[in-house]
Amino acid sequence: MLVVVLVLVLVLFGFLFLLFFFVLGLVMRVEFQLKAQHFHTSDSVVEAAGPSRRLPDKGDGDYPWNGRLS
Repeated sequence: MLVVVLVLVLVLFGFLFLLFFFVLGLVMRVEFQLKAQHFHTSDSVVEAAGPSRRLPDKGDGDYPWNGRLS
């Protein structure tokens, strides 16, 4: 009798374990889709804003983002 109860408890915990990961997977999938939708919207907004107004790098070392330590 004790063995049957232990087996049933283990099966129940196994089922709950699988159910937990199934729900977790669904939540992560929905979260990923929402983030992808947000970034897709953000990218289209950035593209609609036009090119950047930053001055082009002439290579003379005045700009910190030109890749040289000067």
